[in-house]
Amino acid sequence: MNVDMTKTTCVLTPEQEQDIYCTMMDLSTDVVFEWNRETDRLTCSSKWFSRFGYTPLCDNFFRSLSQASHLHPDDLVLLQEQLDAMGIIHNTFHSVEPDPTLACAMAGAAQMATFQPDVIIAVGGGTQNPVWMQIIADILGTPVSTPAVTVGACFGDALMAALAVKHPGFESYSALTNYIHGGKTYLPDAEKHQQYCRFQAIYDKLYLQTLDLMHMLSGN
Repeated sequence: MNVDMTKTTCVLTPEQEQDIYCTMMDLSTDVVFEWNRETDRLTCSSKWFSRFGYTPLCDNFFRSLSQASHLHPDDLVLLQEQLDAMGIIHNTFHSVEPDPTLACAMAGAAQMATFQPDVIIAVGGGTQNPVWMQIIADILGTPVSTPAVTVGACFGDALMAALAVKHPGFESYSALTNYIHGGKTYLPDAEKHQQYCRFQAIYDKLYLQTLDLMHMLSGN
């Protein structure tokens, strides 16, 4: 018997549609996930846990992206162990806010000043401006180095994703060094650094004296 499927109508309840959807996700050999923009919920197949070993953040997915850590706690421990094994003294600033304020930036700068790093590795759009990079090196009195690939966040995400799925060539953290290369290093000018230090003392006083006026001008 031949049946014309174009003339056949099958009405499914929302529960049946959901069951079929979940079955298709679970039968897939790949990791399948979907973000519902209306409910802000992430739905993923069971292969996610078997592949990565943890359950992702599902509820309030988009709203939580800027507040949740993008590095799994176990991976953070492994990363710290790798840094220790390489003899690299490291420190982490954990108080970054979703919309950083000046106070947040000052707190991060204060921690860095206390830590006194040997070199500052800069990433992002500002690294495309060599004059700005040299100014930062002169102000801080510390060498500023830029990697060959300056889009740090997305490049790092891609490396971590390749490591998570054990893509060929990305079997371990040590293998990542094959893909991370240095760019240019800006050495501080000692004379200019001393000038900036003198200006800093004046600026600190000027900032406190004009703080209220600046808030008035900005309407806050």
